[in-house]
Amino acid sequence: MATDPFEIEALLGAYALDAVDLHEARIVEEYLLANPRARAEVQEHREVATMLAWSGTDAPDGPWERIAAMLEGSAAEPAANLASVLPLRAGRPRRRWQAAGAWAAASAAAALIAVVAVRVSGSTPDASSANGVERAVAAAMADPASTEAQLTSATHEEMKVRAVVDPQGHGFLMADSLPELDAAHTYQLWGQIDGELISLGVLGSRPSTEMFTVSGTLTLLAITDEVGGGVQVSKQPVVVAGAPA
Repeated sequence: MATDPFEIEALLGAYALDAVDLHEARIVEEYLLANPRARAEVQEHREVATMLAWSGTDAPDGPWERIAAMLEGSAAEPAANLASVLPLRAGRPRRRWQAAGAWAAASAAAALIAVVAVRVSGSTPDASSANGVERAVAAAMADPASTEAQLTSATHEEMKVRAVVDPQGHGFLMADSLPELDAAHTYQLWGQIDGELISLGVLGSRPSTEMFTVSGTLTLLAITDEVGGGVQVSKQPVVVAGAPA
């Protein structure tokens, strides 16, 4: 297989569960040697898998209804089971996204996200592949079939996070405007995909350009401030959010 960062990142979860072949394992292991963030992600995958193996709890009731009301929406109530996060179908028309407006304002007043979720991706490759990420971001922005979003805060105008997703479902989050958190906290990205809210990545305490992968119809992106390592169920106010027009 190729050593494209996206392909390797996509294997991290399977590698953590010993679900890759020997050739793939060697490629991932070489990547991990040069990428401490990817090593941390593999460890988090293993910790989450262990936790899920001993947890049979459903997503709590209540917060989803509040979020749906804030979106003034018609989205279906999310199922409690974990969502699969795979590439988007190609050929989707470009859609410009608008700020979340009233939803973001309500979020600033302590709106809650409460869903079952796990980390999928979110680590940016180290310097050795930084140029490749920059090229991928530029290509996604130039592709008329990509989708874009602007995540904003109702209380801090300077916090504006841009997101773009290419036709293959490779997402990029330009989050440099977010203030740095202390070492005990991390930003976490959430997405509403086909009516279900899931985690799209733990972004770290000082995110810049981060990668994520989605599948299906993406109708909302939101970022929260969580304890280090991320959470399955968030009860924190939304920092920034963006929804489709």
